[in-house]
Amino acid sequence: MPSSGVAEHVWLATGGNPRSIVAIAHSHGWRIEEWLQELRGFLAKLLTVVKVRNLLNHLRRVLENPDTLFEEPSEELLKLYELLVENNLVTYVNMPMLSSRYVTPNPEIGIGKFYAWQLPAYRTILNNLVKPS
Repeated sequence: MPSSGVAEHVWLATGGNPRSIVAIAHSHGWRIEEWLQELRGFLAKLLTVVKVRNLLNHLRRVLENPDTLFEEPSEELLKLYELLVENNLVTYVNMPMLSSRYVTPNPEIGIGKFYAWQLPAYRTILNNLVKPS
């Protein structure tokens, strides 16, 4: 069982996503840094595709505000959207959830009115990967 500090870190990184919490517990023995490193590897490969498709500036805008996907439609954003959805990184949230309530936007962790990052960790890691050196 994780300590309260680890549990809080897991919660913040996953946004409470049960699949990710189970992965951290079972596949990584609560070693969240190990799990985050695995995500970094996956996201770094995906970032290569984003760069090849010349979508990096669009990704930066979506990292700042996932609702850019809805509010500023373009061919390039559609390509980026398809790539992000195909890899299960963002989701549409402007509908009642299991609780019969709508998700409350929270820009700090990447939740907009229309779209949200599946995991806050995805947004955090991608932000770090796209920062200028």
